[in-house]
Amino acid sequence: MYTISSPELEIIFDEFFFTNTECTDIVFTYTITVNGSSTLPSFIEYEGTLRSIWIQTFDTNFAGFYRVDVRGTIFDGTYDSTFFIVEITSAAPVSTPTPISSESSSSTESPISHSTSLSTNSP
Repeated sequence: MYTISSPELEIIFDEFFFTNTECTDIVFTYTITVNGSSTLPSFIEYEGTLRSIWIQTFDTNFAGFYRVDVRGTIFDGTYDSTFFIVEITSAAPVSTPTPISSESSSSTESPISHSTSLSTNSP
């Protein structure tokens, strides 16, 4: 999951390989499609030799689910593929606690205290 306006998210996928072959020098060429299109959305960058996909946007219009298909092809056209789903979400609204009214007290200190903390996990 990626939250809009967060630092860049990098996704690295594992190399493909053949299990039933005596060849040890097979090289895969990787391509991706997003929602069935080889034209990537402007907020997604891809580098096949690194097997890396980078996602970053500040535009809330891109919120939604995206299917990313990864295809690995070798020299003779043989290929394998896999996919994963990326969810792009808008930042969750931050709510401020509303103070709770208390009955009058003869003390000068309020019997109620409030503490709010927010944490963000960044890659």
